[in-house]
Amino acid sequence: MCGICGKLVWNDPRGVSEQLVRDMSAVLAHRGPDGSGEHLWNDTTVAIGLGHRRLSIIDLSDAGRQPMSNESGTIWVVHNGEIYNFRELRAELETFGYRFHSKTDTEVIVHAYEKWGTSCVERLQGMFAFAVWDQPRRRLFIARDRVGIKPLYYSARPDSLLFASELKALMQDPTLDTQMDDSALDRYLAFGYVPSPDTIFPSVKKLPPAHVLTWEDGRVRIEPYWRFRPADDTAPEKSDGEWLDEFESVLERAVARQMVSDVPLGAFLSGGIDSSLIVWMMSRSSELPVRSFTVGFDKQSWSESRYARLVAREFGTRHREHDIAPDAMEILPKLVWHLDEPFGDSSILPTYYVSKMTRQEVTVALSGDGGDELFAGYTRYQGERLSNIFRRFPGWVRSGVVSTLRSAPLARTASGRRLGTVLANAELDFVSRYRNKQSLGSPTTRMELYADDFRDNLSATIDPLDELFASVSERDFIDRLTTFDMEFYLPNDMLVKVDRMSMASSLEVRVPFLDETVIEVASRIPNRLKLRNFTTKYLLRKMAAKVLPPEIWRRGKQGFGVPIQSWFRGELVDAARDMLLDRQTLNRGFFARAGLEKLLQRHESGTGDYGHLIFALMSFEIWNRVFIDKRGA
Repeated sequence: MCGICGKLVWNDPRGVSEQLVRDMSAVLAHRGPDGSGEHLWNDTTVAIGLGHRRLSIIDLSDAGRQPMSNESGTIWVVHNGEIYNFRELRAELETFGYRFHSKTDTEVIVHAYEKWGTSCVERLQGMFAFAVWDQPRRRLFIARDRVGIKPLYYSARPDSLLFASELKALMQDPTLDTQMDDSALDRYLAFGYVPSPDTIFPSVKKLPPAHVLTWEDGRVRIEPYWRFRPADDTAPEKSDGEWLDEFESVLERAVARQMVSDVPLGAFLSGGIDSSLIVWMMSRSSELPVRSFTVGFDKQSWSESRYARLVAREFGTRHREHDIAPDAMEILPKLVWHLDEPFGDSSILPTYYVSKMTRQEVTVALSGDGGDELFAGYTRYQGERLSNIFRRFPGWVRSGVVSTLRSAPLARTASGRRLGTVLANAELDFVSRYRNKQSLGSPTTRMELYADDFRDNLSATIDPLDELFASVSERDFIDRLTTFDMEFYLPNDMLVKVDRMSMASSLEVRVPFLDETVIEVASRIPNRLKLRNFTTKYLLRKMAAKVLPPEIWRRGKQGFGVPIQSWFRGELVDAARDMLLDRQTLNRGFFARAGLEKLLQRHESGTGDYGHLIFALMSFEIWNRVFIDKRGA
């Protein structure tokens, strides 16, 4: 993997500072510790500086250095990621007379742009963010992969354009406006992240997945080139077995081509269905034992280590484990620095530790991310099906059941509260049900936390879910939820977490389930093979049943998280109180002491489950100390 950055200015005789490009590149060194490079060019009206940090994966020679250009030096590119079909594209381009001087996928981008212009992105299969400077046309062209595996931030101003793999690189420019967006804080506490295309700073945006940015003549144009859409049910009917065979074949080919590497390669193995299937297919494509890595916890009810061991034994992998304890939270300032923006998903902790352990032995790892999003793997799919069934009962029956659940002993348990919430939310419309399910804190809870002045000044914003759900409003609930997961949850949460935490250790992570060829087949598979009654990932379980122990494929969804609810009722009670009720935290003016104390007390007493929200609040305060107070990581 790599890091890219750059600055474009126009009608400014000062041009672009070479030192700024180097500073931007230096702060991305963890993304590419194997080398760096810069390219600066200017004429009387336009100037550009490109920077690159290299993590050598394919063609380790100096021929793979970036920025890279064509033979005439008129087309320059900086690239982060991997183009998996670069060999096929290279062969095609050679038939048109293009010559190659390296074995890299980056050189394919150079000549693909020369041949097909900006439409070249539609031919690329992989995970990528790249920028092309077309000197003759005075055009900057930036593209991001279809599902957002690789990041790209930018800041467009009247006389300049900044871009980089990470926000902290843009912050090296002293002219960048880093005033925080108050409404972004509210969205952060709703979702656990600031949804794309926005960031915590109004002056900076994320380029959305499957979009391109083109600058010409002082104007920036942003356009989509692809969208995920489940296929209509008018596709030719196939048997369950035929669908299983087709999907197994395409996934196996994706795994094989993502194993292409000139450096050591391994796999994340959680013990769940998705990562176990990836390891199985890797073992079939490798002459040597697969190297597998997992993390666990002292609390056995949360640890998946025993399941990972079962899979490792089944396929004879070289397996390593690492246990995480509550004191792992001490690393949070470092992780916040790598994340750039406030981020409230506590699974950054196991992701960081498994990445750090994995990097000690390999440079590339394959993961099972994407299986849940493509095959209805989350419990919210079961909850939505239950809601649909529950709404068929008469209103008086529904009211009675909800009232009983709220007063019964079951209401004092986490599972009882979740069931009560699902049934109570069944009365709401689809979007409201989903918003409540996904929210770290309800609007009422968030408003209770805010200081009076902050709450009064908080402007209403458009919920990013409204537009997304409107575009699939006529679909069945599985199509609607998978579209949300692929276009919203996956690129804003799961892929951010994996990219930043793996890059913190200079580890490249590849995701075969999100290969374009796999997505195309998965989008055509009927929903009956995704959610069968209340069984999630039905097709993947059928595949797993052929090769994995029953303990693996019969398991329910556990998730790659940490026991955050119990930690904030036990070992981390004092740590949460010390930080959130600290004078420095309160003096920022965002939160009211009474609201924070109420939230902490309710969680500690077990009358509510707010562990994830508490973690998000702590992460936000640490972000302020690292980036606003500039205490460092």
